[in-house]
Amino acid sequence: MNKTKLISLIDEFYNKAINGSNYSYEPIIIIESIKSIIGIDLNTDSRNLVDWLCSYIEKFNFEDFHFIDKAIDGIEVISYKDLEQSLLNGDIPKSVKVLSYLLSVSDGTQVLENVLEIGVKHSPNSVPLIWSVYKMEMFLNKRYIFKSLQICFKSIVDNLENKSNEINSDRINWINFLKKSDFNSLILYSIYNDDLVRSDRFKKYIPLGLTGYSDKVNLNNIDFEIESKQKKNGRIWILEYINEIKCCDLSVELILKVNILRSCIKFAKDEKEELILWNRLNKVVSEVK
Repeated sequence: MNKTKLISLIDEFYNKAINGSNYSYEPIIIIESIKSIIGIDLNTDSRNLVDWLCSYIEKFNFEDFHFIDKAIDGIEVISYKDLEQSLLNGDIPKSVKVLSYLLSVSDGTQVLENVLEIGVKHSPNSVPLIWSVYKMEMFLNKRYIFKSLQICFKSIVDNLENKSNEINSDRINWINFLKKSDFNSLILYSIYNDDLVRSDRFKKYIPLGLTGYSDKVNLNNIDFEIESKQKKNGRIWILEYINEIKCCDLSVELILKVNILRSCIKFAKDEKEELILWNRLNKVVSEVK
């Protein structure tokens, strides 16, 4: 499948996923994951992954999401703080009204990042969805941004947490974090290290709640399992590995975990972090064999 057809197919599936996301956000995250894995090397034949995605979408039980129409009439000048406050109040209709205004005065990138920041600060369980939406909208030139962000709003409100505004003063030992954290939390590592417009703010707020990762890790106690091909080919190995698996052996869990680790490996700052991440990836792989 050529690049143009692939983009068209991903666009079609994403549009279907956001319109039918009332029941589950999973398809949005899965579509973005497969898009990113294939994106490691577009010259590689990834028909296997595409076939699995087609089958997954075909079988999924979608349920229509109820969107609110745009409305900017009568809106006074407002700020991103108004959006954050309306979400903290659980007022989705007002949040959508604020969104309508913000999108009328912005290309949308800063709005996407602001919503991601709100998720990081107040609704950690919504971050996997928002991060996937962010990457899909950037990939599709923000074609569905108004609908996509309404889905994010619902997820944020449904998963609000009462968190302290105090910044964790412990210096995070990222080796410790990469070794011990759950897979959804690993997403924070990618956000922390990505080149975002609001990077300084993410570096301020991501440490919230990341307690217990300040201790140093003794790497001598870790039994590393890294293949020579992984060292040689880097992330290309991930794409080759996934494409070699039979469709019947692929799973939602495998794709999500592999993509999260793919992203972290991309942003690994040194050899030690890479070793930890490849080690975790190989443990995931060993469960499939």
